[in-house]
Parts: sequence; structure tokens; C-alpha cells
Amino acid sequence: MFCSYITDKIRVPQITKYPDNSEYVLGSSVTLTCKAQGNPSPDNSADQTINKYVWTLKAKSEENATELVSVNGQLNLTNLEESNGGLYTCTAFNGFNGKLFNKSTDEELQIGITKFSR
Repeated sequence: MFCSYITDKIRVPQITKYPDNSEYVLGSSVTLTCKAQGNPSPDNSADQTINKYVWTLKAKSEENATELVSVNGQLNLTNLEESNGGLYTCTAFNGFNGKLFNKSTDEELQIGITKFSR
């Protein structure tokens, strides 16, 4: 029996937010969800060292990004503080048979004391 597995490079992930704002007040919460398509899917539980999502935050005052803990591409941020503001990047990875692919997308969050006016 011959089993074939066709790999498909990962596509640029999409980020959704709930609630869908870019500016949040102190103490509020937001859930960032990252989803990408590829074969195998980044959601593939067979090998989560390769097929996975990785979230990072680059705060405005920092030079380096910090890796954050997420589950299957979902990042829950609660009791937001000003230090939670910055550039969030989701990178989706997939791979098979020694080949690894990744694509990233960014989302900027601003955290403030009161609601922002435009």
C-alpha cells in the first residue's frame, strides 16, 4: 500500500478579534484568533512542533518581540494594561517530510485609560 501526502505551503493567516477594535481601555479583554490554510493545516495535531501558530508581541518601547502563550492560534488577553499595547504578530507554520513553511501577519493594539476619540 502506497500512501501519498501532498504538501501545500501555508497561506497568509487571517487575524480576527473579539471585540473587533484596535483601541481598548485599561482592564478590558480581547481574544485574537489566527487561522491559515495549508496542507497540513497549522491546526494539525499530528506534529505540533512543526504545524502550529506562534504569537509574538513587540511593545513600542521594546526592540525584541516576546513569544506569547496561545492555544491553536487563539490568544486571550485579559485585564489589559498599557504594556499590552503594541504589534502582535501571528506566524502560521506547516511542514512535512523535512520541509517547513511559514507566513505571518500583524495586528496593532492600543491600550488607553479612557475610550479613544477620533
